[in-house]
Formats: sequence, structure tokens, C-alpha cells
Amino acid sequence: MSLPPLPHSPTPFTVAQSALEALLQGLQTGQWYSFRDRLTEDVTLWFPKEPFPGVNQGKEQTIAVLQSLPWNPAVAITVEHVTCNGTTVMLELRLNRPGGNLPGFERAAIAFEIRGEQVSAIQPYLLLCHPTHP
Repeated sequence: MSLPPLPHSPTPFTVAQSALEALLQGLQTGQWYSFRDRLTEDVTLWFPKEPFPGVNQGKEQTIAVLQSLPWNPAVAITVEHVTCNGTTVMLELRLNRPGGNLPGFERAAIAFEIRGEQVSAIQPYLLLCHPTHP
């Protein structure tokens, strides 16, 4: 007699990883349904500048902030480091920008606070530009 497998319970890391993938899909395609489904109703997003400075609350406001970002779908993103402390997951990112007069890369970080199987808070950290030299 064999027992059925135990149900898989997502970890904060896997929830954050899935949220990041859905966020990137939203930025690249403009389709936000998958990311919206990964957010709690009372999600908060801190944003550093206009038109949405400060703490933004709720799914719709969070999506509005993200839709306002100018995004080039040709940007390649690599996760370089992940830190998980309980229910907080910090992802350090490298954004490789396409060529042009100032090709280069930027580094960023985004922290997700996880509640159950959803993201309850998002904290992006400022980008540092490191242009390459021709």
C-alpha cells in the first residue's frame, strides 16, 4: 500500500520568485492579471517618486504605480542574490539595458513581504547606473 504524496506548501522564497516572474511579465506585456492574483487585497507598495510617491495601498493602486513605469521590454533581468528572512524575501537584480549611446547595466533590489501564498508588501530600492565605456 502506498501513501499519497504530502501536499506541497509554498515557501516565502517560491512565492516571491513566482511574484517576480509575474511582475516582469506585466512590465514586458502590459498584462497584470497574474501579478494581481499574487497580491493580498491590502498590499502596500512604497514608491520613491512622482506620480505616486510614498506608500500606495491596495491591488489597484499597486498596479497603477507599476503601469506608470517606463519599461523597455528588451531589458534583460538577472537575479544575482536572494536573501530570505522569515517572511521577507529580498531579490537583488541586475538589469542589462540594450545598446545605444550609453549601454550599461543597473542594479536594483526588491523586497517582498509574504503572507501565506501572496505578497503583502513591496519595497523597491533605488537603481544605481553603471554605464560601460566604449
